[in-house]
Amino acid sequence: MKNYIWVKFYLPIWSFFINFFYWLFHFPVIFHVLIEKKELKKSIKTVRDISNLLKYFKWKADKFMDWKPWVITLIAREYNGDCDDAAVLAKFLFKQIGIKGKVWNLFGETGHAVFVSNDRKFMTSNGSVCEGLWTEIAVLNHFQDKYNKVI
Repeated sequence: MKNYIWVKFYLPIWSFFINFFYWLFHFPVIFHVLIEKKELKKSIKTVRDISNLLKYFKWKADKFMDWKPWVITLIAREYNGDCDDAAVLAKFLFKQIGIKGKVWNLFGETGHAVFVSNDRKFMTSNGSVCEGLWTEIAVLNHFQDKYNKVI
C-alpha cells in the first residue's frame, strides 16, 4: 500500500516541484529545448528509430528522492537519468508512432520503472526495447523475480 500511495499520489507532486525548480534555473535554454523536442517528434517513424535513440540514454542515479522528469527536462539533461527517465522518454517516443502505453513501477527489495505499450507488445527498460507479450508476470520474470509487484 505504501508503494501505491507513493506512485499514485506523492511521486507526481514531487516530480512537479523538481521539474519546476529545474526550469527556474535553466529557463534561458527552454526555447532551444522546445525546438529540439519538435525535431525529435518529426524524426521518430518506426520502433527501430526509437530503439536507436534510446541507445543514447545514459543511466544516472537520482541525487534526490525518485522523480519523473518532463520530456523537456530529460532533453535538456541530454538524456541522462534513471529508469523513470528512460520509461518517460520511451512513452513519449512510442506515442509519436501511435503506440500508447504506461510506465509500470516494479517493486521488490528495490524499485524499477519500465514502459509497456497498451497492447503489451513492447517493453522498454533503461534504453532497451524488447518485443514480446508483456503481461505483468512476463515483466516480473524478465527481471528474474527481482521484483514482486507492479504498480
